[in-house]
Amino acid sequence: MSEIRDVGALDDPTTEPGIKLKAMYKALYFPLRAYQDAIYRVILQIKGQKSGQKSSMIDAIHKPTEKFKTTNHVGKVLNDACPEYAGWFVDFRNKRNNIKEGINLSLHTPADDIGIGFNTFDFIYLKNNNVVSKEDEYDEKVLAIRFSFTNEKVLRLSDVTKSLTMSSRVVDIALEQARQRTGAA
Repeated sequence: MSEIRDVGALDDPTTEPGIKLKAMYKALYFPLRAYQDAIYRVILQIKGQKSGQKSSMIDAIHKPTEKFKTTNHVGKVLNDACPEYAGWFVDFRNKRNNIKEGINLSLHTPADDIGIGFNTFDFIYLKNNNVVSKEDEYDEKVLAIRFSFTNEKVLRLSDVTKSLTMSSRVVDIALEQARQRTGAA
């Protein structure tokens, strides 16, 4: 079975295990994102380039296409060794940005790949049961709260595993670049 009730205390996301799981996801993504930038700076240095405090892995990726910039030293290295990293990084960064913006979280099944969802709430105004803008005239008696959730905004255990795997691959690539530069076998 893959229902949330099968994972015991996580049935109720307000219990300690549910709260801790949501906190773990949030806590993991901040240092892991910073780690990507640190590896970017390491590869820049290995390639004989200068890096600064603002040097970021996003500098190596063309955002609209989610592909590496092959004119960027790190982008070229990673494109040759691990082209799928660019798409993963953009998705990872977007999810981290959602967490950074303070979005509300909820737990999601299946139990074997439990995740957290990014939920949003906003106020809507109704007039004759139709949503209207704040500027429009609305029935002051009908103010509603809209809950929004999209399935692509679920961060799952498999995403955490993929994040660690991709981070490890980039470190391996950096080590290989260092070996090539120093002539070590």
